[in-house]
Amino acid sequence: MRRSWPERAGILDILASLVDKSLVEADGVQRDEMRYRLLDTVRAYGAERLREAGETMAVGRAHAEYFCDLAERAEPELRARNQLTWLARLDAEHDNLRAALRWAVDSRDTELAMRLFGALAWYWSLRGRLPEGRSWLRSVMAMPGEVPARVRARADVMAGLWSWAVDSPEAAMAAAGRARALYKQLGQPPHPLLLVLEPLLAFLDDDVDRARALADAVLADAGAGEVSHATAMLMIGIIESGRGAMDNAERASEEAVVRFRELGERAGLAQALASLAEIAEARGDHPRALAVAEEAVGLARELGAPTEIPVLLTQVGSAQVMTGEVELGLATAEHGLRLAMEGGIPDVVASASVAVAALARSRGDLARARQLYEEAARAAPEQLAPMKARALVGLGFVAELEGDPERAASLHRLAVEVVRAGPTPSILWNRLVLAQALNGLAAAAAAQGSAERAAVLVSAASSLRGPAPLSTVEQADIVRVEERARRDLGAERFKQARRRGAAMSREAVLAYLDRK
Repeated sequence: MRRSWPERAGILDILASLVDKSLVEADGVQRDEMRYRLLDTVRAYGAERLREAGETMAVGRAHAEYFCDLAERAEPELRARNQLTWLARLDAEHDNLRAALRWAVDSRDTELAMRLFGALAWYWSLRGRLPEGRSWLRSVMAMPGEVPARVRARADVMAGLWSWAVDSPEAAMAAAGRARALYKQLGQPPHPLLLVLEPLLAFLDDDVDRARALADAVLADAGAGEVSHATAMLMIGIIESGRGAMDNAERASEEAVVRFRELGERAGLAQALASLAEIAEARGDHPRALAVAEEAVGLARELGAPTEIPVLLTQVGSAQVMTGEVELGLATAEHGLRLAMEGGIPDVVASASVAVAALARSRGDLARARQLYEEAARAAPEQLAPMKARALVGLGFVAELEGDPERAASLHRLAVEVVRAGPTPSILWNRLVLAQALNGLAAAAAAQGSAERAAVLVSAASSLRGPAPLSTVEQADIVRVEERARRDLGAERFKQARRRGAAMSREAVLAYLDRK
């Protein structure tokens, strides 16, 4: 409720009096506003008086509803030009927002809890509050009771965004499907994030044609909004990169950069720049990769995105090394890793560890690479099997380079088994990591003198991977294996072995591994 100036002035006089009497503390200035807090003893006394008066529930509800309204006003602004202002406002009220959501859950107010979850989930994502968001996802979405369709729809959108890396891709797809059905029932346009969630899930499910069709549909929908159009263009860049259509990927990513820049939407702009950096690296254009990755880091810092900054810094470090700034690049990448460690989010730690380990391996520092791959294998969350498998593949390459091809083969086989048996948020990730493991097995076979097996496996890996771009380290691994196998077999036998590998299906490759 808005108050007139005399009313507000009276409240300020009361606050000043309470501060003078040491009943309230001035807690510093945030966003040009003085904030106040009760002393713990006063808070406890007030809570007791509320209980005696029978007003605890009413005051708790009023508090929760006020901060729910604030979160709902903020939610669309987090995708707009003034997102930093709203992020700062939610930061300032974070304790109050958490208390409001806790009250709604404890009071079994499903509607209010889902309103708060739906309004805060994107904020948690931008601020890297992954453990908090995952905890609320489980508790809120399991609450029983009927809620209005519009509330359930937005909560399902956010549940879909969070579920693919927490529960399963099936749970994420189910949530997105429920949200789509509810918006259709309401006769309302879908939430902007649903429009990008659907092609993202299709892409992670390795259905690139469906992913592209869904992204194209968002672009063709005039009512989808400019942010959704920009994000769809970002998705098209990622999809086309996965297809190996690098010219198309670059054009789409550049268009996404232009659109996000015009909108002032920093999170999308940072993601589009990171995508451009990966495309530039795959093409060997390391100066451009460095320039756009550095801009992405700057934006992530503006946003205060602790889950993005460490990985982006490893990307910058890699590009610096490739442009000749070796010492600076190694220091930058290690700084990113330290930030990941300080943040303590397991999937970020694992991802940054693998990136820095690959850089160390490329520089011949096998001891450091082994240490970091081991850290990544420990840190990788149980539900992210491909992440652990990537670390095992890295350890396998280290063992092979250290002269222990038998241990290398054992580690690569273990990576294959992790991919085959473990939970995964993405069929696409599984396929790409399995291809990396096959390249590792090929390297181990070549080192053991089994050149024909090496040629079969490296070709099967290429076929399984498809046209998706390779990192600089992966390219070097493949070249090393192929050169050794070709030298040992001769050109004609090498070609024959490669044709055998290229003709193998995924099932045939796995059966081949089981026989040998």
